[in-house]
Amino acid sequence: MSDEPQSEIPDRSAPDGATCSEHEARPALARCPMCGRDACITCWHIAADRCEHCLASDRADAAPPIPWETDAGFVARWFKTLATAGHPMRTAPGFARLERRPAITFALLTTLPLALLSGLIPYTFTLRFGPTFHISLIDNPSQTDIAIDLARAAGVGLLITALELLALGASFVSLCRAYGGEDEQRAGASAAALRGLLYRSFLLPLAGIQGLLASLAAWGLPLGAMGTAEHPGTGAYIVPMLLLIPFALYFTSMRQTARLAAGLKPVPSFVVTVLPFVLMVFAAALSQSLLAPLIPPTMPLPT
Repeated sequence: MSDEPQSEIPDRSAPDGATCSEHEARPALARCPMCGRDACITCWHIAADRCEHCLASDRADAAPPIPWETDAGFVARWFKTLATAGHPMRTAPGFARLERRPAITFALLTTLPLALLSGLIPYTFTLRFGPTFHISLIDNPSQTDIAIDLARAAGVGLLITALELLALGASFVSLCRAYGGEDEQRAGASAAALRGLLYRSFLLPLAGIQGLLASLAAWGLPLGAMGTAEHPGTGAYIVPMLLLIPFALYFTSMRQTARLAAGLKPVPSFVVTVLPFVLMVFAAALSQSLLAPLIPPTMPLPT
């Protein structure tokens, strides 16, 4: 992939009147610099700077390696891998490798602690968080009661994240494998899907109404920022927006992983992403219902 500044990227436009090399009835959008083929909007991958034919021949070469799998220092590799979530199209082809262990290690080091932290604010019975990062006690608990309560809340956060990831991952990987083409290609498609899910799994505990980002925002907001049920305040709009950002990044990453790393066509890549998200929503609702005795009641907005 080209690292040239945007202003210096060469023009890839196809000649006037050219048609796609794969779809003769479609007008060509670009001419591939790798093979010289003319590609339509479906066959041209602007992020990879090559056509579908060249991308399929070596998907991993279409993106730089995942930073976590390089020889850089631990901290640099970790932060750079987190940052790749903001560039899902450009980095998705890097998931087209078979090594699963680095992705598992990264998920354990990143997603696991975030999942534990995600349960502390919304699921505690002994502490009240907010406003403006204030913490107060509920019913004068002992230090032991607080410690047990925090451990229980962290466990609930971890369990909910694990159930959501399981529902999302099992369906996404199996669907990518099913749509992955010939038998010899399916193993690569499922490996790419799993790697993409694990490297982006840290976004899951950040998202949701009771996810880490929304919980931290609600904790830090000043008194009255949420407003009332009839007259919502600024916070009532800020907090829901924070849950959408990680979900949007995760959805886009999965779609681009299916398309650019697993090799699915545009429509199947959308289908295999939407269905797992629907299953994840049901899994989240089910987990909230099953764990209701372990979850404090949600406080309604004042009227």
